[in-house]
Amino acid sequence: MLVFEKDDSLIWIELQENRILGGIHYYKTEEEFLMDMKQRFIKNGINNNFFTEKDDLTRIYCYAFDKPTYGIRGSEYYNHCRKGKKINI
Repeated sequence: MLVFEKDDSLIWIELQENRILGGIHYYKTEEEFLMDMKQRFIKNGINNNFFTEKDDLTRIYCYAFDKPTYGIRGSEYYNHCRKGKKINI
């Protein structure tokens, strides 16, 4: 994922599998960007049967964290992320 700031905007350059460029998205605030990511995550999760609209989707959280140690297992990565700063969106 490539996200950068330019002219008081956040710009996300979306790359997609089997395509060079999926799209360029502009956001006025970091909160707007994070809300869009959350909504895309939920939509993707529902479309791929990870969860349904009946599930408690308010329990989806976002964390800011430092780069983890290379080669850690999935459970270690999960725990590393949860030690980061929780972002309310």
